[in-house]
This record gives sequence, structure tokens and C-alpha cells, in this order.
Amino acid sequence: MDLPLSFVYHTSWIATFLFGGWSFLITTFGMLVIVTQSKQLGTFKYFLLNQTFWAMLFELANVLFRPVIMTPYLAMYLTGGLHKLVNYQTSIALTSIWAMLYVNAQLGTIISLMNRFLFVFGPKISIFIKNKYTVFSFIVFHIFLHLGVAYYMYTITETPELTRQHAHIDSEGTLDLFFNETSFFYCGQSNAMWKSWFFLDVVITSSLLSSIIYFIITVFIYKKKTIIVSKTSTSLLVSSLSQAFLNAIFFMMPALCALGAMGLQINGSALTVNIVLELFHFHCTADMICMLYCIVPYRKFCISLFHKVVKIENPRTSTVWHAVSMRANEHRSLNKF
Repeated sequence: MDLPLSFVYHTSWIATFLFGGWSFLITTFGMLVIVTQSKQLGTFKYFLLNQTFWAMLFELANVLFRPVIMTPYLAMYLTGGLHKLVNYQTSIALTSIWAMLYVNAQLGTIISLMNRFLFVFGPKISIFIKNKYTVFSFIVFHIFLHLGVAYYMYTITETPELTRQHAHIDSEGTLDLFFNETSFFYCGQSNAMWKSWFFLDVVITSSLLSSIIYFIITVFIYKKKTIIVSKTSTSLLVSSLSQAFLNAIFFMMPALCALGAMGLQINGSALTVNIVLELFHFHCTADMICMLYCIVPYRKFCISLFHKVVKIENPRTSTVWHAVSMRANEHRSLNKF
């Protein structure tokens, strides 16, 4: 039984709220940059907007009502800014929303990487990812996944008294410590399903990391065989690869840790799992900084904005202006004579 778990997650939500506020601000700034500085990016800006939008909403959900998972038992309660306002019924709904936003944020990064992958290795195929039928297919796929999450959460819904009774029996009293949490709910004993999700996540994470490695080898080692149109296109490739890597570290690895602890029934893992899940909070900020730095038009805009804010003159402009001023002074001196 992880006794420190409740203490840790009831005393850290203020820091989480402050960090989430920073993430929200930098992501809002990033979306404004995407909207105003993407003339050279074409339709890819819409993929970036989709990816950034869902990452921001997932970060907001983490700040307000992230689930604390009490592995190895399939039980959880909500923490964050709204945890005192949430009851059993709303905790089920909010956890469903949290899971749906996680899925959307994951798919946003993967779809952006897919777009860049097809642009480099299959330019003739890449046009199909932008047509209305493909977009409609993506929307249907999202809806299908959301319905699956909603259906599962509906099947485990019981009364607060009954779910606590089942949790007490299955955990032999270990979970009784958390019954004072109004948002506490118990998912029952379905280890086979969580094992399936764990191994599926292993496959997805491995595939993503493998595709990143393959992408890097193909683009940078065999770049003579790869058509890269401009520095902007190259920067989009670097940005997509970097963001996919950050997605694997800050998104997939924590989920893999939680699913593994539940599916494999690892005792004493609750505190470790929830500390690892805090990596979710770093994803939004890291992803946005990576995008603003790697993509050339965005980086130039941020540098010029920084110069304006701190009033740093461009060295070339200053040199030219100084030369013009010197010549004007010389001309005035000659006119006096």
C-alpha cells in the first residue's frame, strides 16, 4: 500500500496549476504564431494547429482534473484545481474526457509526422492525406475511439457505495484509505484488457520510435537520394521528428508505465507511476518550444519579436545607419567651409 500517495498529490496541485498556466500561455502564443506566420507552410499549418490545439486542451485537463491511478488496482480519483468540486458521477465523465483528449493529442502528433513522411517519401501519395475524404476518415476514427472510451466508462459505472464495496473486497481493505475522496471510482478486475492495452501501447511506441530512426537515417545519411525543397521544408522535417520523439517520451512512456503496472499487477507501483505521469505536464511546453525553434519562419519571427521587446538593434542595420550618419556629418562639415 502506497501511503504517501494521497499526501503527494494533495500538496502539489498548486505547483501543477502554475506550471499548467505557463504551458497554456506559451501554447496560446504558439497558435498565434502558426496562424500569422505560416505563409510558407501551406496546408501543413492546419496539421500543426490540430496538434497544438489538442495538446493544449490535454494540458488544461491535466491541470484541472488529472486522474491519480492507484496501481496495481484499477482504481483512481481526480486531483487538480477542481478535485474538491467533483463527485463520483462527474469523475467518470471527466476521466472519459481526459482519456479522449489524450487520444486526440497523440493522434495529432502522429498525423503530422505521417504528413511529413509522405511529403518526403511519397509526394504523389501525400495529396490524398489532404483531401476531404481522408479528413472525414480521420474524424470518424476519432469519433469511434471516443465512443469506445465512453462505452467502457459507462459499463463500469456503479453507485458510489457499491464501487467502494467492490474495491474493499478486491483490495482486501488496501483502498479504504482513499474512500474519503468524493471522486474515487473503481474499474473492477479486468487485467486481461489492460494487458492487451499495454502490449498494444508497446507496439505503437516501438513503431513510432522505429519510424523516427528510419526517418533520420533516410533523410540525413542518404539525403542525396531524398528531395528536400527548401530550408523551410527541412525545418518542418526536423520539427516533426523532434515532436514525435517528445511525444514518445512525455506521452507514450508514462501511459506505458501506467498500463504495465495495471496489466502486470506490479505491487507498490502507485507512487512511481503517478510521478512518471507528471511527465504529461512537460509535453506541451517542450513541444511548443521545439516547434517555435525548429521551424524557420517561426524562429525568425520569435527572434525579431525578442529584438523589438528588448530593443536590440540588428547589427547589420546599425552598421549601415552608422555609416550613413558619418557621411552626413562629413557632408555638413564640408558645407561649412
